Amino acid sequence: MTSNELGQWLRVGKQKRAVITSLYKPLTSVEVCNHVRKSNSSIFPQDVSAWFTKFCEKNLLYCLNPSDKTGRLYFVTEFGRKIVEKTFDTRILPLTTDLDWDRYVEIVRAKRRRAVLFEISEMELTGHKEVIAMRVKQRLRRKHPVCLNATIRAIKDLKRLELIHRVGVTRKRALSIYGLTPTGKLIVEELLR
Repeated sequence: MTSNELGQWLRVGKQKRAVITSLYKPLTSVEVCNHVRKSNSSIFPQDVSAWFTKFCEKNLLYCLNPSDKTGRLYFVTEFGRKIVEKTFDTRILPLTTDLDWDRYVEIVRAKRRRAVLFEISEMELTGHKEVIAMRVKQRLRRKHPVCLNATIRAIKDLKRLELIHRVGVTRKRALSIYGLTPTGKLIVEELLR
């Protein structure tokens, strides 16, 4: 298909247009579905997955983590961005090269890790001096039911991914105090975009 034919093909059907133009950053089919559902309530994740497959066949999209069975993240190719801009007058920016996209994928695919990373980021921004696992868990319980062990496991994973690091210890009980690394800050910024 030529680029003009692809543009014509994309114009036909509301779902195609909604799915391809909603990929302003790498997203899963569920995230795209939730975004598109605001304007088209008849779309489901399996519909989005089917469109992703067709778009990949036509070299409009690519998968950031093809070896994963679930939680695959898709983004628009350079060719796809040109077609979308020409067809819908919608500009999709390319992926930034400053970010480690493999780590990003590991955070997006794990809700608890993402929640803990966000909470540590929020605590840093609001000026909490002692960001310890127990306080992170207490703050998270307001939004997500989470136990201390799960919070500690997520913190260990975030440390392994070098998104947070130990910045000190508390005076009384020598508990670890955590803070975001520069890579962690970049990933939080990208997730909030």
